[in-house]
Amino acid sequence: MNELRPYVLSLAIGLLVGIERQRAQDEDRLALGVRSFALLALLGTWASSFEAAWVGIVASVFAFALIALSYLSDLREGGRHKVEHETLSMTTEIAAGLVFLLGLGARSNPEMVSILGPLVAFLLFARTWLHGFTKKIKGNELQAALLLILIGVGVGHLLPDRTVDPWGLWNPKKFGILIFVLGIVEFTGYVANLVFGERRSSLLVGFLGGLVSSTAVTLSSAQEVRRDPKSWSRNLLRVLAAQAASILALVVVVGLVSWPLVEAVAPWLVATIGLLGLGIALLWKFGRDGGSPVEFRSPLNVRGVLRLAIVFTVILIGVGLIQRRFGDQASELVAFLTGLFELQGIGLAFASMVPQGEISLETARTSLSIAMMGSFVSKAGIGFSVGAGRFAVLLCASMLTLILAQAALLILV
Repeated sequence: MNELRPYVLSLAIGLLVGIERQRAQDEDRLALGVRSFALLALLGTWASSFEAAWVGIVASVFAFALIALSYLSDLREGGRHKVEHETLSMTTEIAAGLVFLLGLGARSNPEMVSILGPLVAFLLFARTWLHGFTKKIKGNELQAALLLILIGVGVGHLLPDRTVDPWGLWNPKKFGILIFVLGIVEFTGYVANLVFGERRSSLLVGFLGGLVSSTAVTLSSAQEVRRDPKSWSRNLLRVLAAQAASILALVVVVGLVSWPLVEAVAPWLVATIGLLGLGIALLWKFGRDGGSPVEFRSPLNVRGVLRLAIVFTVILIGVGLIQRRFGDQASELVAFLTGLFELQGIGLAFASMVPQGEISLETARTSLSIAMMGSFVSKAGIGFSVGAGRFAVLLCASMLTLILAQAALLILV
């Protein structure tokens, strides 16, 4: 039965792609239809079953010769009947070559083939949507997307993941990741604003950005409010959604390592998420941006992103110096300082130490609560120092409410 699985997989892919090509092509000129695609896929799988390499070579030459003849036939018919240029594209022939190669790999790498096959079919079925999208996309949008891809590739493969200064404080890879995250937040905000509108996109971008760095989202939002004070409502929505996402991510990270610690801080988590949800609901109902909608000049402000990343890194280096001065023994101080910028890391650290007995559950609970308060303090500080107007006032008031609630629970529970 196992011998038949590669053939079933290749046959399914050949039929799926062939059906799409059969529907899309002119029946009078059709050289490669659904049966041809299915047979090409089966030919590739059958050729791969032989140990002799020459069988695969002969089958490949035969298959691609047939595909080339099909294209030449299309050219001849196209010149004779003056069909549209679009009909003479090489999409069918390229798809046929891919189907043969997928059939060739169905035996050795079925997992990859099962992913690539439907992906090829999807690209063919989505032809109309992709063509429409290509016509709508602007040059600066494509440039920004390509720049983010280059940054991501450079950060992932070129920057060293170690400190390079004598004091062990600056990690180039972490700095690159910060630039990438800030760029993604800004670009995602631009795209979501076009697709969902200003207010809905604020919630989406804030939540997704908060899963990575709620501090980065707050910095970006505060800077936008500084440029346009009338955008305070949607930016405050974004910050509150980012903070809620950060707390939810903390629950997941800590819960995967030490569920007892999650249960110990459950009152803090429930109160925080509840208050943030209430704030988001009230802001959604009563908050309104004034003036006309914001017009994005560019989907990616490179200078602004780089400036924010530098400021953020300088602050992190300062925190690192303070941590080194007081040492890791002062868990509550370390928790507060780390929580100013990032919750998941310190939460994971405490969750890892509890099962090994390196820190008591009570100490971990208190430290994690203090780290959460540190997170709220940093958001209020960013709102006060970088933001302006209603955004700064309401953000500070929201974070102060959360801090008071945390402090009350820390005393009473």
